[in-house]
Amino acid sequence: EGPDTSGWLPEQVNELELLKQRKRTLEIELTELRTELESLDREIREMDIGSGGGGGEAFEATSQRDKALLTGRNKFNLKPATGIAYLVEQGLLENTPAAVASFLFQSTNLSRRAVGDYFAHSKPFNVQTLDAFAGLFNFAGKKLMQALREFLGTFAVAGESQVIERCISVFAKSFASQNPDFPLSADRIFVLCYACMILNTALHNENAKKDKTTRIGSPEDFQAMLERADLRDLDRAFVRDIYEDIRLQPFVNNGGDSFEDLLHSVCNVIKEGYLYKQGGKVRTWKRRYCMLHGGQLSYLADKSSNYPKGIIQLRDLGVREAPDKAKSFCFELFSHRDERIEAYKTDSSNSVVAGRHSVYKFSAQSLDDLQSWVRALTDSIQEQRFFTVKRSLSYQPQPVPQ
Repeated sequence: EGPDTSGWLPEQVNELELLKQRKRTLEIELTELRTELESLDREIREMDIGSGGGGGEAFEATSQRDKALLTGRNKFNLKPATGIAYLVEQGLLENTPAAVASFLFQSTNLSRRAVGDYFAHSKPFNVQTLDAFAGLFNFAGKKLMQALREFLGTFAVAGESQVIERCISVFAKSFASQNPDFPLSADRIFVLCYACMILNTALHNENAKKDKTTRIGSPEDFQAMLERADLRDLDRAFVRDIYEDIRLQPFVNNGGDSFEDLLHSVCNVIKEGYLYKQGGKVRTWKRRYCMLHGGQLSYLADKSSNYPKGIIQLRDLGVREAPDKAKSFCFELFSHRDERIEAYKTDSSNSVVAGRHSVYKFSAQSLDDLQSWVRALTDSIQEQRFFTVKRSLSYQPQPVPQ
């Protein structure tokens, strides 16, 4: 309904339509905000009910801490600086280079590319963190190539020469300090390791192989390159061993791993494949590559993406088939209590934001694909409940004084 527009100018009609569209958008946002406020109100009431003391408080505190740590890791993989800031804000991480370095060194399920991106920044804090990170490795008594591979295997070195130099420099200092009997100083170790990076590119990069000016086709070529870099006194057998080591086994992909590579290396990926995902505010369907792993469903723009578009936590959710007029073979993840699902995504400005939905809807490619996804998600959700209950039962509360 609305005013009679029969005598209106086209510009006035267009303006009215824009106002109606804006109104509909605000109504949707208002409904979502109301849902969020109701969810927060329930959480506050539950906290009031559980504030009477008792052994359950310690378990609840631990559970909340683990949940916040998981959230921080997810935020880090989407945007490293945001993840670190979140963990500091939650009181789970000291805002010092040593503490951040320890977190990056010890944490599992962190993307190599995300860690590399964090180290790529030239801010003093990030540079100091990289230096502290290198000092956490145990290089004592190890061969140079073994130590270098171990160091480079923990994060993806960005392609910029300054970043590569910075990473190799901190490695050289750490290796030299832990191996005082090694015949080369930290500066000369740096030159040798940088030459190894060049050799790796020359041997295993297809474009470099075609370029005669960068070709290093034999140990003798490598030896000549080192001599030009003022490393004339290196033993030829030592140089040949390095050449053969890199020829037979290239370094890890220094351009970075994809999110898929990360998940397959550190998680048990239960199921993966393309699904259509329905948008939130704008109800459009977009094709996403989805991966079910470790109690989470991640969705990427496509299979080759290096970062997920979003991560949905499966804890306390349900899954069911959900017929839709626009799409076939649909199912949805939903909150049993109609609360906001814990999820994170990147927005149009590439910032990490929390999801605000109580339902996430997907469309499979066929009936068999639909049933397969529903079974896999159901099993994963039940497994999460099992471990939650098992952990609760393992807590032994202290007896209440009489």
